[in-house]
Amino acid sequence: MDSIATVPVIDTVFECDNCENTIITVLEGTAGIDGVTIETDNRALAIEYDPETTNDEELHEIVEMWGYAPE
Repeated sequence: MDSIATVPVIDTVFECDNCENTIITVLEGTAGIDGVTIETDNRALAIEYDPETTNDEELHEIVEMWGYAPE
């Protein structure tokens, strides 16, 4: 069963369509990630993932590695 991680982001990912597309493409191309939704109301990424493959900490690291600052 998949889990959902909510990763608050304090960067520009929500201010630019290209940024949104980039982070979604990168995350959805990562093993164990099944879907990404950008929640503009609370400035967060909702990441659906397989907890047997990855975890919240790794997801935060991936977001940060791609230049977006998680809270």
